[in-house]
Amino acid sequence: DTASSSADAAAASESSAAPAAAGGAVFAPPTRATGSGAPAEAAQGEAEGEAPAAEPSAVAGEEEEGVSPEAMATALDQCLLQAIKTRLKDKDLPMAGNMLYAQHMRPCRRAGSHIDVKASSFKKLVAFLTHCEEAGWIALKKNSAEPVVTKVCRDHPDIREWKPWPKACTAEAAEASGGGDSGGGAGAAGGKGAPVASIEVEPVWRMSKLKALIDALGAEEAKSVTTEDGCWSR
Repeated sequence: DTASSSADAAAASESSAAPAAAGGAVFAPPTRATGSGAPAEAAQGEAEGEAPAAEPSAVAGEEEEGVSPEAMATALDQCLLQAIKTRLKDKDLPMAGNMLYAQHMRPCRRAGSHIDVKASSFKKLVAFLTHCEEAGWIALKKNSAEPVVTKVCRDHPDIREWKPWPKACTAEAAEASGGGDSGGGAGAAGGKGAPVASIEVEPVWRMSKLKALIDALGAEEAKSVTTEDGCWSR
């Protein structure tokens, strides 16, 4: 009886193991991917010939560091108002928009800051100047291939009420004093924080006409009142 029971148990074990060996993948429980299930979807997409989706971290939450386009647009507005109040003269008009931007707006920006029309919400200089014309600040030449400023509306409230920052606080002043990044000129050679030499000027007298008197004093006395360069100071 004991032998027959053992044989029956062995037969039952072999019969239960046979399906697993033959088709274990069929009866195996499905594996559940942890997380969002994106790897499984990506693998399925690759099997169907589709390009794999980018990782969420590479798509979302990655914006260019620095000033936002809206803040850059505001900085452009302020630099134009600053240029109108402190640099741009009516006798300089008409003026090409590129010259206004490069020779007037950029130099009068605040020291340590930068402006870039391409990084603003306008993207192009003509769009920015058109915005300024619509605001009533300037007038542009009609039907011109390139933007040309023909008039500054100095009676506009925005221009009249603009309080310019001091000239010493501009990027142009900082570069002139050696604190900028221009990399050229005497100021840049010295650099910010370089030691400053001071020169003091004082009147002196030559003792050539008194030489006979000094010689008469004797060697010891003459030595006490004589200087190496032959000059007396106060």
